[in-house]
Amino acid sequence: MAQGGTKVSTLKTDFYSGVYKLRMLDGYRIVMPSQIRNILGKEAIITKGFEANLIIVDIQRWEHLIGPLKNVSFLNTEGRDTLRFLVGSAYHVSLDRQGRLVIPKPLRKSIKLKTQELYCVGVYNWIELWDPAAWHKKERFLEKNVGDIAQQFVQAS
Repeated sequence: MAQGGTKVSTLKTDFYSGVYKLRMLDGYRIVMPSQIRNILGKEAIITKGFEANLIIVDIQRWEHLIGPLKNVSFLNTEGRDTLRFLVGSAYHVSLDRQGRLVIPKPLRKSIKLKTQELYCVGVYNWIELWDPAAWHKKERFLEKNVGDIAQQFVQAS
């Protein structure tokens, strides 16, 4: 209840958001936060990210995110390499009734986890999994540079 007895409503969203601290369970399983799980559903794609992290996407959004790459010419080296990186390292995973998923063995090294903890970051259309030290470094960089990054992005658009 909010101050004054007024009930605060929870907005239902269809995008991923928030930062969550997770702990790896036995068998390289993680429990997805309920806010993420409600959008993600029972099946997802997990793949390497571009920044020593992992990306998790629901099946429908995977098709949307990877869509522009489907039409890349076989003769385009950068397109082939991007497809190899994203699709070649992609695995279909299922969430169990408790919202747990297993991080596939080939992807475990790419995230460079030094502890059993990791961060889950909702980034609108996808989810990122980070080693804590790498996430804190990225977070500090963003806090310091977000104004300049946003300005460059707007100018490029």
